Amino acid sequence: MDFQVYKLTKNVIQKDRCKQGFLIVHLSFLTVNLCLCIRSSLVDRMSCVSINEDRYAYLSTNGKWDFMINLHQVSKKFSQFQAIKSVTLTIPKGEIHGIIGASGAGKSTLLRLMNLLETPDAGEVEVNGQRLTTLNNKALRGARKSIGMIFQHFNLVANKTVHDNVAASLELANYPKKERRSRVVECLQFVGLEGEMDKYPAQLSGGQKQRVAIARALANNPQVLLCDEPTSSLDPNTTAEILDVLESINKRFGVTIVIVSHELDVIKSICNRVTIMAEGEIYDTVLIEPTGIQKKDNRPEYFIEQLAENGGRGHA
Repeated sequence: MDFQVYKLTKNVIQKDRCKQGFLIVHLSFLTVNLCLCIRSSLVDRMSCVSINEDRYAYLSTNGKWDFMINLHQVSKKFSQFQAIKSVTLTIPKGEIHGIIGASGAGKSTLLRLMNLLETPDAGEVEVNGQRLTTLNNKALRGARKSIGMIFQHFNLVANKTVHDNVAASLELANYPKKERRSRVVECLQFVGLEGEMDKYPAQLSGGQKQRVAIARALANNPQVLLCDEPTSSLDPNTTAEILDVLESINKRFGVTIVIVSHELDVIKSICNRVTIMAEGEIYDTVLIEPTGIQKKDNRPEYFIEQLAENGGRGHA
């Protein structure tokens, strides 16, 4: 489907192309009643919807709301510090969504609110049709099975092998015992580590550790993958490899991915839409065309060439 995107800002309508068959509407003010008509270039018909809230709205091709994550006026305070200030954000199914901003802007806190690792002081969190903020502890644990998470520092168990680190998530989810090993092997094959199953984290490189963390997050077939600075401790080439894995997960399994990063190149390479945060609030959310994942040259000669081009004086 080829839909149009209308952005209404202070009575000015801007029109852009929209991908993935979603209508995206941003209303920059409250109490607006707007009737939007969408025309498909493939099907000669019109569809309309009225919107009355300050949020992005997503309309699928069947005329139903189609989003994976919906945060509505969520706030979070740590002692006297207001980390998140009444944030509203909607992320559609199948999107790779980036969150970027300066240190302390609230990026990681917002991400952790999406699976209630941090409980909001106010507001609602809805993921895949379930309102997490209304669930009891048992129901919340069940809902979290469909939400994988990747951390900056991997969070692997040092005294467990690669196999056992991935299997741990299956055990916690009461995955059938007889099927656990085959599922672990399947996940490790996907990230290219099937030959490292018996190694311990200390025997792995940083990139390999992050691949184990991704395999662990994939084990329970999540529909959402939350990534908190997944490449910040990796070199540029390994960063490209991890991003390639994440992009493959999105394309092959349709997993909705949210990536928090302070690295603009990471966000630009694979994200469809980017939220910019500042001082605990959303400054703006923009649609972008991903630039693609580019591997860097890791040869020592390359580093010497780059240093020479930028003021190098020769061998020391």
